[in-house]
Amino acid sequence: MSPAAPATHFGDNAPLPHVLIAVNLLALETATAACSVALLTADGSFSRHHVAPREHTALIFDALDACLGDAGIARDAVDAVAFGHGPGSFTGVRIAATLAQGIALPRDLPVIAVSSLATLAEGARRRGHRGRVVAALDARREAIYAATFEVGDTAVARLSDDAVMAAEDLVLPGGADWLAAGNAWDVYGARFAAAVAALPRAADSLPMALDVATLAQRELAAGHGGRAGTARPLYLRGAVD
Repeated sequence: MSPAAPATHFGDNAPLPHVLIAVNLLALETATAACSVALLTADGSFSRHHVAPREHTALIFDALDACLGDAGIARDAVDAVAFGHGPGSFTGVRIAATLAQGIALPRDLPVIAVSSLATLAEGARRRGHRGRVVAALDARREAIYAATFEVGDTAVARLSDDAVMAAEDLVLPGGADWLAAGNAWDVYGARFAAAVAALPRAADSLPMALDVATLAQRELAAGHGGRAGTARPLYLRGAVD
């Protein structure tokens, strides 16, 4: 699996004029069947994660308010907003992008777009994996979204861009210590090449907002981000939910 183009960041983030570390960073992830919200503050992390297909609109605001309540802060105390920009459900990625815009725009907050596939790799890092991760999600219509990453002690490095393909076409670059992350193996496991199908599996099969927040925090520390208008979904194909 080869990169389609050079990739500098995990999201479509324009450089900020100065380095910013958000005190209160809100993260949203709705690209899959999981409706996930997380908040990083100086006092720790707070999150809600529900696997509830097609119920994101009904759940997202309650999850957001629950995280803010747990942290003891108001919505206007949020300093930056991150969101999983996909690839994933056409409707799902739009929900997170629209909400991120809505929260960020009135106060001109920084917005950080994060790949939902990179989020799976970060989840593997959080749970202790070190080595390579192939992240793949069900893209419906007999296809998957996939990308590969190198996971270190403190960061996740991209090896290939997010792409849409048939499960049979997923080929790993060389190297050992591969871990499979994502729900594509649940749906297309028998169609992967034998070496890919036999990989050990990560504990989490869907991306979590807590990992979106961690990736976004690193982006902000590096001076990357954008304003509300940059909060755009990543569509690798036409509308499929």
